[in-house]
Amino acid sequence: ELDTEVGRLQAFFEQIEIFWSARGVDDATGFAQEALQALESLSTAATQEDQTAARDALQRLQGSCQSCHEGFREETDDGYRIKP
Repeated sequence: ELDTEVGRLQAFFEQIEIFWSARGVDDATGFAQEALQALESLSTAATQEDQTAARDALQRLQGSCQSCHEGFREETDDGYRIKP
């Protein structure tokens, strides 16, 4: 089950990386790459049943998401949008 979810997230972050790379936004592209690395670490940790490494990888993933969201999206009346 975890492998399926990690695979879905990897596909999602690959698309995010393509999106930001095509726009030349290096910081956001880097956040997507960091997320992909964290997901790879999470998958490895799960396979090895290493809870500490899994927790660390999840924290790195959350940090990448938070940094990108804070830097590149803004709240609107009905949700969020990418900052112009």
